[in-house]
Amino acid sequence: MSAGTPTARRTVLKNWTTPALLISLGTGLGAGLGAMAPPAVLAATQQVSYVRMLPQTSSITFTSATSDTVTYGSPFSFTVTTSGTPAPRLTKSGLLPVGVKFTDNGDGTATLAGMPRGRSEGVYPLTFYANGDGFARQSFTLTVNRAPALRHVGTVRASAGSPVSQMIEAKGYPAPSLSESGTLPTGLSFTDNGDGTGAISGTPATGTGGLYPVTITATSSQGTDSETFNIKVREAPVFTSSPSAAASTGTPFSFTATASGYPAPTITKSGTLPKGVRYRAATATFSGTPRAGTAGVYTITLTARNRSGTVTQTFTLTVS
Repeated sequence: MSAGTPTARRTVLKNWTTPALLISLGTGLGAGLGAMAPPAVLAATQQVSYVRMLPQTSSITFTSATSDTVTYGSPFSFTVTTSGTPAPRLTKSGLLPVGVKFTDNGDGTATLAGMPRGRSEGVYPLTFYANGDGFARQSFTLTVNRAPALRHVGTVRASAGSPVSQMIEAKGYPAPSLSESGTLPTGLSFTDNGDGTGAISGTPATGTGGLYPVTITATSSQGTDSETFNIKVREAPVFTSSPSAAASTGTPFSFTATASGYPAPTITKSGTLPKGVRYRAATATFSGTPRAGTAGVYTITLTARNRSGTVTQTFTLTVS
């Protein structure tokens, strides 16, 4: 630059808010603090000034409700509405239930619609956004109510003396309460966890072998559901009859061997019986009339057997 030529000074006015010197950019050049205006030449001072924009005030507002409650498996439609000119573009964030879609209608409204299905249930927090001559957002809650539905259990198999735990689950919203009816084996109990789940657990006591029908019911404001299933407690055989019996020659005799266990055990025998006496495995019964000359002691081995185990007993028949 040649000597004697005046130099224009360039100053950036970042925080100067004197109204007379603020330069409005209008909506066409953007909004918000930090955007810089084109240079304004101040003739009196030959200074070029860059003036910060004032923030734009949004004219967009949401006018629709902030929540909606729908029913699982039933079609529904909810309209999101806004005010503002020109009509803003609408978008959303957040997970939607399976079977539900969000659609911007292009006129300042949007549609949330469909039929909740699959695993849909509960509360879905969403956020709606409106962009146009300004910006706005709205927090929205979509609630999907669902009638209780118990998960199939089937037969519960347990063994006497061994711990068991069977989980009970029910879908539905609000979370259903669970209840149990029917006689449980001694040592087992039912617990409702208060969140749509529960459990039958414990240790079946000795001697509880058997089949126990049980009904579970799930209940909420949306309805009820119930399921009946069996608890099958297996138990190894245990002889419950006496290990000895007495008979007399010439006198009718009958004795039945018994054993507990589940399933019901079969009882077989091995060993020699006095003449006139026989054993019927179908009823586990000794019967007949010992003949003359058969007096004596007869040692018999009885075997009780089921799917849970096998046990033997030495049985003594004394004939006098």
